[in-house]
Amino acid sequence: MGLLLEITVAIGLSVLFLILIEKRKVELKNLENIVLERFKRDGWAVHVSVVQNGAKFFLFKRGKSSILVAFVRDFGFDKFKRVVILALLNNAKRAEVYYSSMTSHAEKAVRSFNKNARIHKMKMILVWRGT
Repeated sequence: MGLLLEITVAIGLSVLFLILIEKRKVELKNLENIVLERFKRDGWAVHVSVVQNGAKFFLFKRGKSSILVAFVRDFGFDKFKRVVILALLNNAKRAEVYYSSMTSHAEKAVRSFNKNARIHKMKMILVWRGT
């Protein structure tokens, strides 16, 4: 009888764990949807969307203005370079990066990049989206 109880508890906990994992995935997708809907509501249109190595990049345009939005799990220096290159090539006025974790090199690079925002004519905004 005790073994049957242990098995049912173990199954119940594993199902609960799987439900929590799926709920977390839905929350992250909801954040992306919320951000995309906010830009569309403000009159921005998706010009280009790209997925590279698990990172999602969206280029929004409204007239001649453009904004680059990136959803990145691990924001390292290589992803920083990719965001900057994509934003500068498309003459974006700002880049918004939604990340889960960031390396110290990327944090220093963003700080230095934003200090020289007048030179680049672009500002980078970082938003932590949770783990």
